[in-house]
Amino acid sequence: MLKHLLTSECNRSCEYCISRNVTHQEWFRPKMLLKIYDDFYKQGHREIMLTGGEPTMARFFLAYVNMANSVFDRVFITTQNEWVIQDYLIEEKFDAVTFSIHDEVIPEVRNNAIVYASILAERYRPILANRLKLLGYSGLTINEEHRGTDVFSQEVPEIENFSIRINRRGKCLDEPMILPDLTVITNFLNYL
Repeated sequence: MLKHLLTSECNRSCEYCISRNVTHQEWFRPKMLLKIYDDFYKQGHREIMLTGGEPTMARFFLAYVNMANSVFDRVFITTQNEWVIQDYLIEEKFDAVTFSIHDEVIPEVRNNAIVYASILAERYRPILANRLKLLGYSGLTINEEHRGTDVFSQEVPEIENFSIRINRRGKCLDEPMILPDLTVITNFLNYL
């Protein structure tokens, strides 16, 4: 899936964050960005993930969202800002949200949006999946640490109408990525 790292800014400084070494400054050039989006669409990319740092901290966040929606068939976002999963407009803007869990207090999904939780493998506990389903989440992604060597090997429960997947270390690092300065890369390993 095509990913657009809107900004490298974040209100956290997590040691394990895969984009912590990205220092590119955000450039918002609407015509250039639309051309990049159109080119990727013509190449067969029908979906885009808006990500970051924390994408909602991008100066022109709503403009990015609207531009992505004007080109792509499906638009997703990865965020740790709970207002995104509680906003009543979420279903109009995003096909699904991935909410990164950083704290013990996990917000409830207050609408019918499709929201997947995401957590680092070392923080996973078996009770988490059931708790998330009760809070309105559609699923859980368990992420192996991209800089680590541990492999996630715990058993995960099977829960009806709730998906659990494991994002293996390195799996997503060779997908096309648009950086904040609109540089396009296909190998993110240099930033780890």
